Amino acid sequence: MPEAKRVMLSMLRHSVTADGLRPEVVMADRLHLVKSPTLLIHGVQDEIHPLELSQNTCRLIPNAKLKVTDQCGHCPHIEKAAEFNEAVIAFLEG
Repeated sequence: MPEAKRVMLSMLRHSVTADGLRPEVVMADRLHLVKSPTLLIHGVQDEIHPLELSQNTCRLIPNAKLKVTDQCGHCPHIEKAAEFNEAVIAFLEG
């Protein structure tokens, strides 16, 4: 994806400071407003985004489900593609 690098750099420039995420990009106080069924998929060995954050997010979104994938880091859609796809299809089929 030719634009991926530009997009990632733009996200970092606008969302992250030396002290961490800018408060305005963290909208945990608004997650309860999500009305759509939501599926979160998280790799147990994710060293970028702690599992606890996804667990907390799941608790804050009504009708959210969390699929935790072992032996997987930050990119379950790549690292465990078949398992990821099965989870998404099952979720979409309801």
